[in-house]
Amino acid sequence: MAGIYIDPLVESGQVRAGSDFDSQTRFQNDLFIANINRVLGAADYDGDSLQEVYFALSDGTAYLHAYMHADGNIRYANYQSEGQVREFLIGHGYGEETFGDWFASGQDDPAKPTAAAFETSDTAPTPAPADLALMPLDGVTAAIFTR
Repeated sequence: MAGIYIDPLVESGQVRAGSDFDSQTRFQNDLFIANINRVLGAADYDGDSLQEVYFALSDGTAYLHAYMHADGNIRYANYQSEGQVREFLIGHGYGEETFGDWFASGQDDPAKPTAAAFETSDTAPTPAPADLALMPLDGVTAAIFTR
């Protein structure tokens, strides 16, 4: 295991290391308290050739969006609200068929983006099956593995 990533916003000086806005610190804490409870989906959602994985959190405060290295280690992760997840995925051509069962809340909230709110391509990419799992290794690092 190579270790944990450094939040790019900390590296650039935009966020103070260890603060509430340091995603690496939050990720380590979520691993330590077993707050990451399931894989929601995995694919190259934005077409940049990096595998992405969405995770649900047990406490329901956010969704973890992780960008992966080819070796399966996390390259970078950020936390998103349900609205941000929807906006990101819809903006990249994915719709309810991809994320419709990811969220515990109902789909009828007018503040939540829907596919009709964004332009999408005629051929949305087919997401990879959610066949990945997160395995905490030592409270600080994690491994992503195929079931």
